[in-house]
Amino acid sequence: MKLSIDKVTAAVGGAVIHDIDIPIVISGVSIDSREDQTGKLFVALTGERADGHDFVQAAFAAGASAALVERDIEPETLSVPSGAIIKVESTRQALKDLAAHYIRTLSVKVVGITGSAGKTTTKDMIASVLSQKYHTLKTEGNFNNEIGLPLTVFRLEPHHEYAVIEMGMNHAGEIDRLSKLAPPDIAVITNIGLAHVENLGSREGIFAAKSEIFNHMKDGAVAVLNGDDDKLQTLRGKLERICYFGTDPDCFVRASDISLDGISSTGCMVKIGDTPSFRLSIPLPGRHIALNALAAAAVGHIAGVSPQDIQRGIGGFTPTKMRMDISGCSYGGGEITVINDCYNASPDSMKAALDILANAGGRKVCILGDMMELGDYARQIHIDIAKHACSKDIDMVVLVGERFGWGYEAIKSDCVARYFVDQQASLRYIDEIVRPGDTVLVKAARGMKFEQTVKHLRGGE
Repeated sequence: MKLSIDKVTAAVGGAVIHDIDIPIVISGVSIDSREDQTGKLFVALTGERADGHDFVQAAFAAGASAALVERDIEPETLSVPSGAIIKVESTRQALKDLAAHYIRTLSVKVVGITGSAGKTTTKDMIASVLSQKYHTLKTEGNFNNEIGLPLTVFRLEPHHEYAVIEMGMNHAGEIDRLSKLAPPDIAVITNIGLAHVENLGSREGIFAAKSEIFNHMKDGAVAVLNGDDDKLQTLRGKLERICYFGTDPDCFVRASDISLDGISSTGCMVKIGDTPSFRLSIPLPGRHIALNALAAAAVGHIAGVSPQDIQRGIGGFTPTKMRMDISGCSYGGGEITVINDCYNASPDSMKAALDILANAGGRKVCILGDMMELGDYARQIHIDIAKHACSKDIDMVVLVGERFGWGYEAIKSDCVARYFVDQQASLRYIDEIVRPGDTVLVKAARGMKFEQTVKHLRGGE
């Protein structure tokens, strides 16, 4: 990144309230004064827990070349006024405006990804496939919102040819703003489920919100859509270019002979249009994982990646941590297998994880925590998930959280189950529940912080 102060100021519609005599060129953007600030623009964001304006001096002391503020700051009050200070009406909006400006200076192609479930795994697979042929950058971790996405954009360099960008949301209008910031050349929707239904009212509302990704697609852009999803099927003929993936015979990229190897991997045959079929070996379990891989194969095909490189990319991809992270560890004088899928949870992903656990050998235990943002659907969904777990021949169903109290009442007479009102209560009894040789699934909404349960199972690691 090389942006002059004049360019930055024009892009954000700001005014320079302090400058120094030497020309300043910005080589990066930061919102955390604890990072190396050398040559960077420090953006003072105001949040619930901290105000970035309190750390402007620390940013300059750490080498920042400039600061972006929305509050009056007198340069003489800073002991290190070594750079420019630009004032704007809103630093949050300015962060997005600057990212939108910067990405327009590059020739990078954008793959935007949204959906109710599977976004992150699909993003990781697509990036791995494209990396076989192109210089590719992807969203890291959960940097998929109106702060994280700009920070992802600022990591782009002129040599990057593709940016694989996850676009998250929980309210209408958010995907529109994200896709306007980084207009997609390829727009991927994994599925339409019930995640965030509390805010969006219905599955139809979720469909409308996810479809905002099409609002700012570039000319000639392609929509890559799950052809097995009934809502996404209704888009046929409504967009200029669509590539459907799925198991439906009408899909352009379609899978057959899907097979699961316990909880270690998934295999399937893939056919793209009229080309010869080829086999994919995916290092994660689950039928839904095969659909994620099909989306990656579709994007790879559109980008001109060969079937051999698609195979290599999907076969060698590394999932984001706490997403179907399967590992063995010592426990109780023996070994257990932990399926760490506690990064987040939606109704669809919860059922898919339980289906994977059902394929494990030996004794099976699920530890499930509440899901969030389900509104009036919360009671019935938590009951449905509990019943789904009960139907999967799982030896012990552990339900945690106020909402899963409904689920426990629905299944307590039908299967072996335990209920705890919160995670701390469950941790006091977990050693009585889990035994050496068990396979244990841990899954909950992000707010439940179930990585504490995983840490306990792994002996404090």
